[in-house]
Amino acid sequence: MIFQIAWKNIWRSRIRSLVVIVAVALGMFGGIYTVAVMLGMADQRVQMALGNELGHLQIYQPGYRDNNDILHFFNDADSMINRIETIENVAHVTHRVRVQAMANSAGYTSGVILSGINPEKEVQVFNLKDKICVDGGEFLTNDNTRGVLIGRKLAENLRLVYYEFSESALSNLEELNFSDEIISIFKTKKDEVFRSEKELKEFLMTIMDEEKANTAIYKVENATIKFKLRNKIRFQFQDARGDLSGGMYRVAGVYQTGNNMYDASNAFVLDDVLVKQASLPERAAHEIIIRLKDSDLIDETKAQISDIYSDTETKTWIEMEPMLKTMNDMMWVFSLFFIAIILFALSFGIINTMLMAILERTREIGMLMAVGMSRKRIFNMIMTETIMLTATGAVAGMILGSIVIAATASNGIDLSAMYGDGLAEMGFSAVLTPVIGAREYLMIVALVLATGILASIYPARKALKLNPVAALRAE
Repeated sequence: MIFQIAWKNIWRSRIRSLVVIVAVALGMFGGIYTVAVMLGMADQRVQMALGNELGHLQIYQPGYRDNNDILHFFNDADSMINRIETIENVAHVTHRVRVQAMANSAGYTSGVILSGINPEKEVQVFNLKDKICVDGGEFLTNDNTRGVLIGRKLAENLRLVYYEFSESALSNLEELNFSDEIISIFKTKKDEVFRSEKELKEFLMTIMDEEKANTAIYKVENATIKFKLRNKIRFQFQDARGDLSGGMYRVAGVYQTGNNMYDASNAFVLDDVLVKQASLPERAAHEIIIRLKDSDLIDETKAQISDIYSDTETKTWIEMEPMLKTMNDMMWVFSLFFIAIILFALSFGIINTMLMAILERTREIGMLMAVGMSRKRIFNMIMTETIMLTATGAVAGMILGSIVIAATASNGIDLSAMYGDGLAEMGFSAVLTPVIGAREYLMIVALVLATGILASIYPARKALKLNPVAALRAE
């Protein structure tokens, strides 16, 4: 009965109630969508790290992670992999041979981690094969014994890229937001080669102002970039005997994970080639990386592996990169505070609306008291009205937010033109995918209920202080 009365009372002043409902709905929509974007960024960063860099679990010789010493290796990685694959929650396992090396190409050098991989097992654990750039060659194969897979950022650092307004590049540029005049200028440069990003940017600054050139460079660079496939790179490193070793490789493919730091410092060759150059045993490996079927059981699986190989170090991705976990947790806490601040601000409007409603219904409330309605029931009625008013706006905002999140999640929010390089430097994707789960919705529902209850206390207490006789005389 009290719910029906409260609901009818809300709509006695339609415009005032609608203003509050719309304000709450828009506040909730903005809050939910912002939270979804923040959580999506954090989730994407974690998924990128798991899919391209870490896996769920890694196994090392004790002390290897302290200094990446080449002598801390497993003698027979294959037998370990075969044993680990029998664990129920393990989906796939691979290994890597890793050395710290200097990469040199045409006089340009860069420090890298050179990893030897088994291509067939690598693609089962990591997504690098799917990260090969357009016109960026191919992933490693077992018959390409002198091929090397490098990141796009490393290719840029070693000057293994150039920029050309080819037919396909011009076609891609026409689909972007450039004016017909700019496109026509691009066409005059057809098949002209720019040797570096600096040269390309200098050209752009001759046809547009500096601000527009800084914005356009990312789009033009991505459309026109070409890779010097089959060019030679020499890698030099210290082998297991302490001697200087290395070898010459040709660029087989170029990948881009979206994390510039990773792309600039990691190159991949075949494991059986690298172990020979590094003077390691034939089946040696420095890392064994594991992808799980159910990541929620990561601690249990780690315990199983540690029981089998008690003389090794087994690390979860959280232990290897605690900052990723911290970032995820901080995003969630920040989301909690963000929604709480929005609701706190909205609560003043809700309180004001309920005070106005009580002022207008002073005579009615006095009559209810006079005929015997208890103060407790009046308090409950005011509280119910406030909660229902708040909840109506919140539900509308949550529905609107969910619709917009679903609509933008399919293609993501492309920030590459404005912040692509900056986000990539920090390891974030330039295309953001909003994500929000049941936990966040439950958090929001709890905060909405708390806001409704707290916002109702002052108006309800105001109603309880009314004198029935004086209230009946009110006009």
